[in-house]
Amino acid sequence: MSKPELLRKLSDLETLPLDDRAYWLALSLVLEPGQPQIAVQASNFVWNVEDIELVEQELLSSSQGCAISDDAIETLNREDFDVPVRFGFQVASRDIADVKTLDELARSEELPYVISSVFLSGKQTDRPAQLRALGVASVDRERFLTFVSSLTSLSGEPELEDTELDLIGSTRPLLPMMRQFVPNSDTMKILDRLMDRHFVERVMASSMKLLDNQTLSDVVDDESTVVKRMAVYQVVESFDLSHSIPSILPQLLDALKIAARPAVTPTSDEEIPRLKIVDLYRLDESELTFEQTLFALHKLDTFRCRSSVIRFANRIVQFEATDEQMDGIELGYACLVKAADTPELIMENLDRTRQWYQRHDKNYSMPLLAAAIRLVGLGDIPRVWEIIQETSSTYRNDPEVMSTVHQLLVQLGIMNPDGSVRSNAAPPVANFEAGMETAATSAASGLWTPDAPQPSQPGTGGKLWIWRCLTLSDHVAGLTEIHWQDIRRVVRYEVIHFI
Repeated sequence: MSKPELLRKLSDLETLPLDDRAYWLALSLVLEPGQPQIAVQASNFVWNVEDIELVEQELLSSSQGCAISDDAIETLNREDFDVPVRFGFQVASRDIADVKTLDELARSEELPYVISSVFLSGKQTDRPAQLRALGVASVDRERFLTFVSSLTSLSGEPELEDTELDLIGSTRPLLPMMRQFVPNSDTMKILDRLMDRHFVERVMASSMKLLDNQTLSDVVDDESTVVKRMAVYQVVESFDLSHSIPSILPQLLDALKIAARPAVTPTSDEEIPRLKIVDLYRLDESELTFEQTLFALHKLDTFRCRSSVIRFANRIVQFEATDEQMDGIELGYACLVKAADTPELIMENLDRTRQWYQRHDKNYSMPLLAAAIRLVGLGDIPRVWEIIQETSSTYRNDPEVMSTVHQLLVQLGIMNPDGSVRSNAAPPVANFEAGMETAATSAASGLWTPDAPQPSQPGTGGKLWIWRCLTLSDHVAGLTEIHWQDIRRVVRYEVIHFI
């Protein structure tokens, strides 16, 4: 018997409390490869196309969506598609002709979101040209087919294939790719509105095998499904996304007709290490000691529980720390920078961090670079460059820091390994030369240069630290693509494990 099957048997024991049964069932659902029991039912559609140019032009002229960028198509062809795609189009939930600017989008009463993406590929030796729609969720199917029926360039019935989508990825509403919408605080407010309005309704309207291909709305009044409804709630609760907006989980509890679980208040140090990640989300930090708060913050940061990381980081920096506890305070400030989700909040938290480091006469290059990496993920070019210049100016005599800055710039495609600037790099060359001053500086000056590198000293960990940061999945919730010259970040969804 597999572990998921064993856990499912355990969840059937009626002698256990309902909450425990729901936990064991939820754990079995996320541990099963592919999570088929809670996968959302979906369909792939394929139409044979006679006039590929006509189909492309009709999609381009449609105001119910927008074309996928050439760069994104190139990436998909390289990484995901066996048959090359020449054109892609995101179908929106409604006409988007009235939301060409951020202000127009902010004033919109009904925010648009993506219901499907369609891809046009040319004729191959073994098949005609085709238009493919991949992974149309059951909740979006009727609206998508209504859009397709309006296309006069398509004829005939499509080939239909059943498929499945992951629960969070398919129910999270995404804005269509609109390049002019930069990820600032105003954009994030719009994305929050989109989540607040549509996420729970999409979860409730999704059919899944766990419910015998019914939706949660279909079974919400069936008392025999209470454990399953509680389990689905715990799965959703285990994603940090669900905590990003305070109203999401209360909405879901009401829709599922189940009670909220109480806050977790540990009575001893021994309790915190035994807490599950989902319990840490409900942990009341207000009465915790410094050591308890630090342990919880370490665990939350490891699993990237962003919303709770911010809460615990804000708590730990309020302590009057001893010399032995300074590392914990540094972690708190680093987490505040790393977990911020808008450029404005990153800079605000960086300013708080800088002030604390300067008061204690500490090197703050690592928080600076952490902020730069977060801003790269958000596509804020001016602020990234501002931080790089500050780091270079402040720590130009520190070989370890300058080596890390150089590696970062090379990794981002701004600088060549020899220290020269790439001709297509985003920041202006003049600013680069003024800020870095390294490429044209002799090694004899005592400054670090790319052609006269100095190795990291044992134990400093600077390079290791920067590469760890670069592996983090920095993204903006709701945007399917971030543009910054050669940098492309594609949003991915990561489950926060239960144990």
